Amino acid sequence: MLFYAGIAIIGGWMGALFNHIVEHWNHIRGHHTNKHGWMRVLEVFLLATVTGTVVIFLPMLSNCRIQDRSLMLRDSAGCLNEKDIFQLSHGNIDHSYARLITANATNTSNYEAWKLGKVLELESGDVGKHDGHIMLDNFDTNDKYIHLHYEHAYTCTGGHDFNDMAMLWLNGGVKGVKVLLQRGFPHMLSPLTLGLFCVVYFILAALTAGASVPAGLVVR
Repeated sequence: MLFYAGIAIIGGWMGALFNHIVEHWNHIRGHHTNKHGWMRVLEVFLLATVTGTVVIFLPMLSNCRIQDRSLMLRDSAGCLNEKDIFQLSHGNIDHSYARLITANATNTSNYEAWKLGKVLELESGDVGKHDGHIMLDNFDTNDKYIHLHYEHAYTCTGGHDFNDMAMLWLNGGVKGVKVLLQRGFPHMLSPLTLGLFCVVYFILAALTAGASVPAGLVVR
């Protein structure tokens, strides 16, 4: 309860600070910038230049990360959609039946049954935790990667790498918001990325509000 109360207090404080900056900056605009057409154009040019520079170069400070299953909420699949659930597990099966169909399977005679046998070996000590069932985990080394929604490689060269800062800046405002609200991938964005993005976006949004150009602050 205290945690959520703290979030509410911080959110309210940030909102008040944002409004204060916007009001003060627009007061300066009204007395100086808005009186001259060339100053309005210059301000928009400077804001566009600074924002574009941030969008291009800030993601370069972020490290490339691998799209593996550690990014997903493995201990609570209830918040995942169906497509994401099957990136972690292919379902479950009764333990005794699994033993029956894998008794004589080899990787050459029946590869799928042989893989199931490997799962049995790996999870033999955890069967009781699932009421006599085992999870058909996506354990194969060829399937160790997952697929993030709205991923962006940017400067990353690996086939399964992604840049979390680029996901927020270079996918466009709409997809950037969807990345922030995405469920089931709690470790997709690092705390450093979230903190840095919050500070920089906050400042740019406050300075952009009221500029002499039609632009949305959320999807700009």
